[in-house]
Amino acid sequence: MDHRWSSGFRGAAGGGRAGFMLFVCLLYCLCFRSAVGQATVAVVQSGGSSHRPPPPVCASSPRQGVIDSTLYHPGDAACLMKSIKKYSYQEFLKDRPMAATVLRLSFHDCMTKGGGCDASIFKPGEIRDPDDINEGVRITVPVITRIRQRAAKECGVYPTMADTIARAGAAAIAFSGLADPTTAGFLLGRRDIADNQTGDDPKTLPNAVEAFDVILRKLTGLGLSLREVTVFSLGGHSVGKSACSHFKLRLNNGSTPGGCRKPVDPTLDPAFACKLAKLCRDPDADVSFDFGTPFSLDNKYFKLLLKHQALLRIDQAFATHSGTARFVREYAKRPKRFARDFLKAFVQVELMNINGPTTAPPKYYY
Repeated sequence: MDHRWSSGFRGAAGGGRAGFMLFVCLLYCLCFRSAVGQATVAVVQSGGSSHRPPPPVCASSPRQGVIDSTLYHPGDAACLMKSIKKYSYQEFLKDRPMAATVLRLSFHDCMTKGGGCDASIFKPGEIRDPDDINEGVRITVPVITRIRQRAAKECGVYPTMADTIARAGAAAIAFSGLADPTTAGFLLGRRDIADNQTGDDPKTLPNAVEAFDVILRKLTGLGLSLREVTVFSLGGHSVGKSACSHFKLRLNNGSTPGGCRKPVDPTLDPAFACKLAKLCRDPDADVSFDFGTPFSLDNKYFKLLLKHQALLRIDQAFATHSGTARFVREYAKRPKRFARDFLKAFVQVELMNINGPTTAPPKYYY
């Protein structure tokens, strides 16, 4: 016990009553403080809903392609931005390749013709289409659901699923070594696709077996320049893996004693083709796009293209096409330019056709 306090209660003659009153006062104050503390904890644990303003009034007709600032109160938007990133990081730390998969999920949600970044990717017709176009990103469904639920619990408000997917994709970029896309203007404000909508056609996504010019037309038709198509497509392939089935036709039909046959695709480095052929003896194998830095979003994949060591045929085509070859050479030499342009392109992609006529305002806020 602190003797400075105990000596006051003993007192001198005639000071007993004063000491008793001081004791009662201290006891009352301590009890009052405890009661206030418990009440405060109760309010915090309940999300503070008793002191919150009414949910925001969403715009009746938002502008398509423009962030809808009416979806959240400003403080709630700031909380969700941090919270979704935090819980995305927790998922990526448990499963490092998940960052690349979540980044691809955000692309697949946004880049279907006539659709946009509206969480339609989670509609059954898209995520489980008969051609299994979205098979590789299907594992993200429970991951994104957990991130959204945890962020909602922490902030006391529900983010839209579209914002959760987009922000998790942005977090994947930061987790993989680039700056957070918030530094390039990334914001929340995407409405989800309406319940009565069936979703988009996943077959309108760029396909690895299509002619390169067809793929370029698809991507530029979404509003991207050739520079943006180059930095975005190849930059996205600087992390993650591809199934052997996506590039096995570029290889050879087997090996000869002492070496490999020439690859079917003359644009593929023969030694690299031999390495891939060995890795793909298991037809279900996955191969990293970039063997050197498979988890880092950097410009190394552009350098591999200049060595004819791109995994996909369409990726290698960027290095020889008249409209894109100069950008490949530029980004191979200038890592800072790559990082800056990739962030800008990501922010633009995450605005594609958002808040269009097939979306709806959130049903629940708190």
